[in-house]
Amino acid sequence: MSWIDAEQIADALLFEGYLLYPYRGSAVKNRYRWQFGIVAPRDYNADGGSEPCFMQTECLLTGARGSVLEVKVRFLQVEARVVEQRVGADGWQPVESTFVDGNELTSWDEAVPRELVVPPLRLERDGTAFDRTLEVTGGREVEPVHDAAGRLVARIVRERWPLAATVRVDVESQGRFCKARVRLENVTPWSGPADRAAALRRSLIGTHTLLAAAGADFVSLLEPDDDAAAAVAGCRNLHTWPVLVGSAAQRHLMLSSPIILYDYPAVAPESPGDLFDGTEIDEMLTLRLLTLTDEERRQAHVTDPRAGHVIERATSLPPEQLERLHGAIRYLGAATREPQQAELEAWLNPPGSDAEEAVDPEGRAIRRGSRVRLRPGGKADAMDMFLARQTATVAAVYRDVDDQAHVAVTVDASMAGDLHESIGRYFYFRPEEVEVVDGEGPPASVAERASARVLVAGIGNMFLGDDGFGSAVAQRLASRALPADVRVEDFGIRSVHLAYDLLAASYETTILVDAVSRGGQPGTLYVIEPEPDEVYATPPDAHTITVESVLGFLKGIGGAPGRVLIVGCEVGSVAPGVGLSEAVAAAVDGAADMVMKLIGNGE
Repeated sequence: MSWIDAEQIADALLFEGYLLYPYRGSAVKNRYRWQFGIVAPRDYNADGGSEPCFMQTECLLTGARGSVLEVKVRFLQVEARVVEQRVGADGWQPVESTFVDGNELTSWDEAVPRELVVPPLRLERDGTAFDRTLEVTGGREVEPVHDAAGRLVARIVRERWPLAATVRVDVESQGRFCKARVRLENVTPWSGPADRAAALRRSLIGTHTLLAAAGADFVSLLEPDDDAAAAVAGCRNLHTWPVLVGSAAQRHLMLSSPIILYDYPAVAPESPGDLFDGTEIDEMLTLRLLTLTDEERRQAHVTDPRAGHVIERATSLPPEQLERLHGAIRYLGAATREPQQAELEAWLNPPGSDAEEAVDPEGRAIRRGSRVRLRPGGKADAMDMFLARQTATVAAVYRDVDDQAHVAVTVDASMAGDLHESIGRYFYFRPEEVEVVDGEGPPASVAERASARVLVAGIGNMFLGDDGFGSAVAQRLASRALPADVRVEDFGIRSVHLAYDLLAASYETTILVDAVSRGGQPGTLYVIEPEPDEVYATPPDAHTITVESVLGFLKGIGGAPGRVLIVGCEVGSVAPGVGLSEAVAAAVDGAADMVMKLIGNGE
């Protein structure tokens, strides 16, 4: 039985997460080690430890009577590398790092590949085919370190702890199929607190189970034939994911991995070697490595010999090999003509995508071209919340593989909406997060927005407490009946967007609603009109917004905002956090009334 195809993939995955870019132990993400395929001691897990103590693979075979099943378990055994300094004549003191003649020595946990092998099993009857405890020995090696004068000044101690694991293989007939179950459990003795770092030294790391069949074929658990679907659904795989490996024309090898794979995974031929990174984005990581400083490269070298090898390989790649990492075309079909416009439109908005089964919470149909108001909720992210209460136009209604509807929209207030439409870049919301707007007509064009007489702009950062006052008032005004020549928008922290909006339009009056600090009681409202000749010089920041920065930038590029009024509210707290203080929240309605009065009489 040849294991070559399965072992090649297993070995490529064995060190996944071993050491991540930038490949030095001082990096935060390398202080929490070993992410894949951990099988921890049973007693550690029972005491509340965070890692599982077993791994179970269940798979199906056809033609299994009289066939032979072979099983291997491949994993890493942690090896602690501890640097010890000489203390006195015979004493030794463990240290994190030390220098000997300018060379740094560091303590670090390495790993050694190991393998447990189950003898060939003939699948002739139901029951337990194999049940045994297999052991891996520990070990301790000491490497003396001498200085240039030949004195013994330090030593490197490498220590491994013994491991014990039970491997049980059960066989069960299911019609024309045979189900094989391989259960691996770590029974290494453990006592003491649930200390993950200590438990890892007695764990199986990056664990993979390999199965090979002679005289039988494995059934794909990802794409089973119709007559195998019910039996496949009954397979229970825990902490692992079995897939077919090897040639697509053969089904005698299976790899059960802690990493989700597809059937017949393969290592890209362009890859020059392992990078220890889940997803193995060779080009990106290689280019990142080339940007490391000499000091960062030195730290990677002293962290781990494997890290040093990765650095050396990346920095010595010839140009032609680096170019190969940029991508490869492996499409085997015939070339096709360029799609016509009608086909492109069908792709962007496929048949059935505007079906009426996509409905808003009130039961109104959501179709391409529908105008909706955005009401993000649930697990909405910050970007969605910035768009709350905005009106938008539906570009398409898509359905995913689970037949869940997703509404693609362009935001009406965005001046780049037509650009987003042309390249198919949309914001996506669930149907329950949009409200179909009836009787409001088509979205306003840029020209219509520019012809508005008054702009009311809410500004501020909703994540800094009372600084979100302006945004709250703008959202409150959006629900009120406003004159046709008045535009209200929540600009948040988009100072540059506001400045360019003022430049593109010729508003007679601009009302900025903002949080202010003038020494009054929190919640006090003000109407402020800056001096017409006052010159602001503060440049705008794409991540913050102030009246000074917006007007200063606008004047610098030759714009004029017309008459500027500021409706301000005295803040209570602008500490990080979402939500207004009680006094400022109580002033939101009053500020909205104040803006309505200013809109009505211009005073």
